[in-house]
Amino acid sequence: MHVMMRQIMALFDEYQSKENAKHVMRALKENARQGFWTGSLPPIGYRTVVAEQRGAKTKKKLEIDPLHADTVRLIYRLALEGDGTTGQMGVKNIVAYLNSRRIFTRDGRRWGIGQVHRILTRRTYMGEHEFNKRSKTKELKPTSEIVTVPAPPIIDRETFDAVQKLLKARNPKVMPARVISGPTMLTGLIHCAKCGGP
Repeated sequence: MHVMMRQIMALFDEYQSKENAKHVMRALKENARQGFWTGSLPPIGYRTVVAEQRGAKTKKKLEIDPLHADTVRLIYRLALEGDGTTGQMGVKNIVAYLNSRRIFTRDGRRWGIGQVHRILTRRTYMGEHEFNKRSKTKELKPTSEIVTVPAPPIIDRETFDAVQKLLKARNPKVMPARVISGPTMLTGLIHCAKCGGP
């Protein structure tokens, strides 16, 4: 009897927990639909500012942080144009460039490949922040559950799209790294007419 009662209580607790999670997520989605920031730490290049006060709750919106927004613009410029001495730079080269010139992250740390890649692929920087994109297990959610929150753009859509094409073309799954960064011109593009070999 004691075991049965404990299992029934656990079942009710689990049900209550799931109901609470559902209500919290609905409130967060509505907050995002109204254009308010629902996350904790904003992306690099942005800061949160109080937009309005509703009773005891403070509603915040994203605002461009001038100091770090310049770093974001630099990262996109390096990806598209390079630093003036080289051509377009890949993610690893951008990381090396930033760290060698002591341009640190918001919290004073060195840059990593993942951070730079996230900046180059995050739609927030062109003015479309996606809320509720992934589950707790990091899996992508269906498009119907994603809420797009308007944000002040740091870069324009053309620049963002150009960088996405570049990243897609340089993806190691599409094209091996030796072909892109190798010293031999036209590597992997020209083949022998007789034998078909490279």
